[in-house]
Amino acid sequence: MRILIDFADVERSYSVLPTGQSGNRFSPYYKDQEELFAKGKYRWQYMDRKDILENSENPLILNPE
Repeated sequence: MRILIDFADVERSYSVLPTGQSGNRFSPYYKDQEELFAKGKYRWQYMDRKDILENSENPLILNPE
């Protein structure tokens, strides 16, 4: 895993995971970032809650009872 974080502006961070978004080999997202990792490239890393929710296809939100 590689992460580039600008601590002066953490919302401008980038990362890449060689095993992909899930890390679960049975998931359709397994190894979905492998090519980026091999080429030394990165993807935008959402750090702001609003950005995360706006760009999530199926967010899982857990609320304590």
